[in-house]
Amino acid sequence: MEKFSGKKFIKDINKPENGFVPDQIINKRSLGKGGYGQVFEVELKKDSHSKNFALKKFNTDHTERGNEIARLFTERDFQTYKKVKEAGIKVFTTLRISENHQELLMTLGTTEDFTLISKDSHITWEKVNKITNLEILLSQIQNNILKAMKAGITLPNDGYFFVIENSHSTDVDFLVGDYGGVSFDTIKKNNADIYFIQNISGARTALNRFLESYMIKEKVEEYKELVDNNLKKFGEEHVSGFEFNKYA
Repeated sequence: MEKFSGKKFIKDINKPENGFVPDQIINKRSLGKGGYGQVFEVELKKDSHSKNFALKKFNTDHTERGNEIARLFTERDFQTYKKVKEAGIKVFTTLRISENHQELLMTLGTTEDFTLISKDSHITWEKVNKITNLEILLSQIQNNILKAMKAGITLPNDGYFFVIENSHSTDVDFLVGDYGGVSFDTIKKNNADIYFIQNISGARTALNRFLESYMIKEKVEEYKELVDNNLKKFGEEHVSGFEFNKYA
């Protein structure tokens, strides 16, 4: 078992006295690895109680500079999560930062009932031939984009996580679960169209990548066309001459 040495996970950087202090990690397995860090599923024990979480560790070479860079990335993600959540955008229910500011503890999206799929997921699943609630899913994503625009937020394509049920249901949900590429700006009249196109195009890229991994090959192009038609119509309602940005 991996000892935690009284490590505290806090809700607010400015209030470290409010914290959850697990005794040890009982189980740990990798969920995904990106350019800046790695995410694990961990079972944390506190006294006689245990609970599963996702634990994100940013890469460091353990030098003083490496640890400082890891702290900066961790604090950036933590503060970004708070701003995105305040905007009403769908995010993890819980996210806490370690007292040493080098790790993030968050709600575990993958459980016995649900699987969370991100750009860097290592998990495999049985591919399906339909998404039952596609219209609802796209409507929710559009609503998310409107909230992002109101708050001056641009959401990157790799920030989107998709949630599927493990009971062979073909309903899909989503949330924004990676905050490293989220950007903020004051949306002015003369640049609002650019940010709107970026947000819609980022969602489209995320959805297309998800469809390629989630659906059987014979259905991928059909669903990509449905997504494109829906999001293009949404874009045209807000931006004159709307076209997707293929780089978003």
